[in-house]
Amino acid sequence: MAGHVRKLARARYLRHMQVWKALREALAGGWGWAALGLAAGLQVVSWPLSGFSHDEFSALRRVLLTDSWEGFWSEAVLVDAHPAGVQAFLTGWVGLGELMGVGLAPLWVKFPFLVASLSGLVALVLVVRRLVGREAAWLAVVVYGGLHWVVLQSGIARPYGAGVAAVLWEHVGRLVCLLAAVMCVSVGSAPCSLLCPSPSS
Repeated sequence: MAGHVRKLARARYLRHMQVWKALREALAGGWGWAALGLAAGLQVVSWPLSGFSHDEFSALRRVLLTDSWEGFWSEAVLVDAHPAGVQAFLTGWVGLGELMGVGLAPLWVKFPFLVASLSGLVALVLVVRRLVGREAAWLAVVVYGGLHWVVLQSGIARPYGAGVAAVLWEHVGRLVCLLAAVMCVSVGSAPCSLLCPSPSS
């Protein structure tokens, strides 16, 4: 079992190095980094300026009013159309904030959703570079990162920006590998070779 875990860790390391190499190639030259920086800057600037939206207040109310699994299921999951994982993550994240003494500070609650949205910009560069080319990736990240919906949703503690990032990372092929790693640890090594083939194959 330990040999399989080491083999998986080595394969994941090699894949991560391939992603960073592809990102450096996609952003080669000052224009690529400028495009990514502009798109990320537009999302980060609005983050500390906003309080909670009504959608966030609604989600936080449902999360904070539950004190048991049954309450969480009936009050936070069944009445909300968003994925249950978002409610579970928000419950844990708010709980961690309370343990750290941060409480319900908007910057704390929104932070992981901003990070997920920013990672979506990186995935967009990789996907468009693979499909079209480097200059198109630069243009795509500036246009996408400057859209009002993207700027607005990147700073909101709801699953929209994170969902787009998950779809883009799935296209890059790294989300499947992350899920395979979780399965390898919990089930065994069989899913590793099926979902995440080694870089040499």
